[in-house]
Amino acid sequence: MSWLDQLLPASFRGVPFQVDDISHSAGDTVVVREYPFQDLPTVFRMGEAAEEIRFSAYVIGDEYIAQREALREVLTGEGVLVHPTAGSIRVYVAGRFSIKENPTYEGGVARFDLTFIRAESRRYPTGVTNTEGDAIEAADEATDAAEQQFATEFELDGLQGWVADSARFSMRSTLDAVWGQVGELASSLGSLGALGAPAALGSLDSLASMGPLGSLRSLAASGALGSLGDLNMLADFGNKLIGSYQSASRGFDALVLQPRELAGALRDLFELPVQLPQPLAGRYQAAFAGLFEMAPILRRNVIEVPIVPEVGQGLVMFGRGDPAFLGTDGAARGQLARVNAVCDQFIETLATAAYVRATAQFDLSASDYDTVMAMRRAVNAQCTRLLVEASTRQAPESLPVKEWHSAVISLQTAALKDLQARSRDVVRLDDYTPQAWQPVWYISYLLYGTATYADEILDLNPHIEHPLLVPPGKALRVMRHD
Repeated sequence: MSWLDQLLPASFRGVPFQVDDISHSAGDTVVVREYPFQDLPTVFRMGEAAEEIRFSAYVIGDEYIAQREALREVLTGEGVLVHPTAGSIRVYVAGRFSIKENPTYEGGVARFDLTFIRAESRRYPTGVTNTEGDAIEAADEATDAAEQQFATEFELDGLQGWVADSARFSMRSTLDAVWGQVGELASSLGSLGALGAPAALGSLDSLASMGPLGSLRSLAASGALGSLGDLNMLADFGNKLIGSYQSASRGFDALVLQPRELAGALRDLFELPVQLPQPLAGRYQAAFAGLFEMAPILRRNVIEVPIVPEVGQGLVMFGRGDPAFLGTDGAARGQLARVNAVCDQFIETLATAAYVRATAQFDLSASDYDTVMAMRRAVNAQCTRLLVEASTRQAPESLPVKEWHSAVISLQTAALKDLQARSRDVVRLDDYTPQAWQPVWYISYLLYGTATYADEILDLNPHIEHPLLVPPGKALRVMRHD
């Protein structure tokens, strides 16, 4: 093919024009230094110079005035220049340009003297906000603030005996409830270390029906949890978590009298592996979400009062009921309610922060729109509920170093920002199963009320061999546009 056959019609931003001549100015920018009594100069290369492209362009014909105005309108800023010999180039218009017309000598022609600067890619990397890191950092800050506030507010000294006993019972129930959510997963992780050599992984398919432990082993066998070294690290983490719970359980009677140590022991149960495999991120989210609201899942005794019948009418019995209705709701009951509220706020904040950490390690690109929206609603609703409930309680007598309220607001903001930033490309997908052979345009009209999305349906479903014959009985992946 000759060079004449390869010439392209010149245009800028889609507006065509004719070309007389083209010139380039390219090369390096150098600085020359000459010194007395030195024969050769010193030359400093300052880098590649901006490449200039100059055109002597013109528009011609009966409609040249309209062509002239169309070209004049786009000659500003950045755009794509179609170069006759170099192809498409992204350029900047280099400042001013001149237009020449000579109606008496050369009618119907307008000439432009144009200069463009070639727009190179950015030479230096631009900073990108690490939203996952910000969310994890905010979760750590909220955890620190919750731990300090619990250590400041939780105090059993000075309470009536039955109030202190009830508070101990509530904290013990809290410890068991937390372990009930994360313990099974920790035990499953601990068992991964016993899988042995990689050859043994292939024989574990039969364990898939054995609940969480079996399914985790099946994931390990398929390689979804990483290499054998990764499995050993997960196993070590699971065993460490089990040890933390056993230590807290055995020493609970001493820990409950030392709020700071108790807070640290409970915090350890909300730790996550440093590198959380994707198959486990969702399971950790579910475990922590189960601790978002503690009151309904704890075994807390309602007040017990004696029921004394008339003489000869029966035995003295104990009954349980509403303290306010029975007239026994006094200052001591208020103290117990405040202690329980302090415990609940601490655990629920730890659970929320751990949920955000697990979410920050969740691969949203492999998820769908509805799943991401469910995460956003969960985080927003939980943080809002914590802040509202805290605002209705009496302020503590002394404030910790890190203020809990501000930390939870920062956690909410960072988590929502992370989910928003990482879910921009997540689309809303749904399923539709045709019941008969149908044209793709009919399916588009049936789903959306317009045939405009027929090409989109074809792109999402490569199994469709002909647009007029979409096979029945096989689910289609379709995008939701509601």
